[in-house]
Amino acid sequence: MTWGPPRRGYLTPGETIRRNAVIPARYANLLFSFLLSGMMSLLITGLTVLRTQGLSAGLLEAWFWGWLNGWAVAFPLVLVLAPATRRVVRALTDAPV
Repeated sequence: MTWGPPRRGYLTPGETIRRNAVIPARYANLLFSFLLSGMMSLLITGLTVLRTQGLSAGLLEAWFWGWLNGWAVAFPLVLVLAPATRRVVRALTDAPV
C-alpha cells in the first residue's frame, strides 16, 4: 500500500458520497439539525430509560417511545435555538460561524 494522493480517476469515500447526493445543499442546515437532534435524543433517552428501568424486558419499547417523543420536541427546538446559538458563538469567538 502506498501513501499519497489518490490515483487518477479514483474517488475518495467523501467524494463518492458528494457525487451521489440527492439532497440539495440548501437543505444542509435542516438535515444537520434533523440528524443531530435524532442522535442526541436517542442517546439521552436510552441512558435515561436504562437508568430508571434497568435491564428489563420492556427496555427497548420504552426507549423507542421515549426517543420518539423526545425527538418530536428536540428537532423543533434545535431549529428555533440554532440562530441564537450561532450568534452567541460568533460573539464569543473571532471565527465566523
